[in-house]
Amino acid sequence: LPPAQLSSPPVSAPPAPPPGDAPAERLARLLDGATSLEARFDRFAHWLESETRATAVFVANAEGLPMVESKARDAYVVAAGGLGVLFEQLHSLLPDVEEAHTSFSLKSQDTVELVGCQSALGRFTVGLVLEEPLAAGFSTRIRSAFQSLISPEKSETK
Repeated sequence: LPPAQLSSPPVSAPPAPPPGDAPAERLARLLDGATSLEARFDRFAHWLESETRATAVFVANAEGLPMVESKARDAYVVAAGGLGVLFEQLHSLLPDVEEAHTSFSLKSQDTVELVGCQSALGRFTVGLVLEEPLAAGFSTRIRSAFQSLISPEKSETK
């Protein structure tokens, strides 16, 4: 076959999101009107699922107790609490480390991503089960979004 026939047809770029519809703004809209912390955690989990296409999402406190979970195995939530303790030790040994993020592979080929988030309410771990690892830098976006969850005044849009 001639080389021109071997090349694949050009792939069109995905449609651009509507103007001003950044992930942080979508989260702010979801959090709008959620007055209880429980409702805010639920909406945060929904946002994480839609932004990352995670098959499971959870947030655990430092003791490994779930603040919210969607389709996550209990063992992942408990492990996140254990890693929360490890994150604390890491911070005491390496004070210049701002936050921790780790991932591990499952036999199913999925990836579990754990993102440490320090807040005014203490240390939490955001966990996601994904078919593909998070894109570089996405853990920073998760931390920022978590802060808007904990601090409602930061999630208000003017």
